Amino acid sequence: MDYIYRVAQPNLIPYGRRSSSTLSTFISSFEDTPATLSFELMIMTYESPTKLVELWMDNLCLRDIDRIVSFYHKNAILIPTLSKEIRQGEFEIRDYFVDFVGNHPNLCGEIVFDLCQEVGSNDVVISGVYTFTWGEDEEDELAARFTYVFTLAPDDNWKILTHHSSQIPETKPSTVGILC
Repeated sequence: MDYIYRVAQPNLIPYGRRSSSTLSTFISSFEDTPATLSFELMIMTYESPTKLVELWMDNLCLRDIDRIVSFYHKNAILIPTLSKEIRQGEFEIRDYFVDFVGNHPNLCGEIVFDLCQEVGSNDVVISGVYTFTWGEDEEDELAARFTYVFTLAPDDNWKILTHHSSQIPETKPSTVGILC
C-alpha cells in the first residue's frame, strides 16, 4: 500500500509517496529532527476513497490511538464492534479505542472486501467486512461487518462522520425452509 504524506516544513518537498514497507523507516528518520517539523499521513484522495479504511486499519495495527481518533469528525458517531455503548464525539471515541487497543495487545486487522458509494460530492459510504486478530488462537480472531460514512471537511480532509461495526454472527443450519 502507498501512503501520501505531507511534511509541514518550509523548504521541504510538501508531498510524496511511500509504500507501507518503508513507512516505519521513513517516519523514524524524522525522530531526531526539530520539534517544528510536522509529519502526518494524509487521507487519500477522493479518486480512491477505499484507501481511507485501509489507512484507518493500518493505524489501528500501529496502535496509534491519536491517529485513529484523528480520522473521525469532531461530532462523529461510533457504533463499535465490541461494545454495547454508542459513542459520540472525540472523547467517547478515544475512550473506546483506549480500551479496545489496550485489551488486545497484539491487535491488528485486515480488510476482506469493501464496497464504495458516492453520496453527493462531499460524502462517501464504504461498507464491507474486516477481520481483527490479536493472538495465535482461533478464538483470537473476529470477523465484523462495517459501514463508514466519510464527509469532506472544510479543510479538505476526509473525516469519518459515522462508523458502524458489528460482529458477524455465526450461522447455524436452519431446519426452516426459506420463505419468499
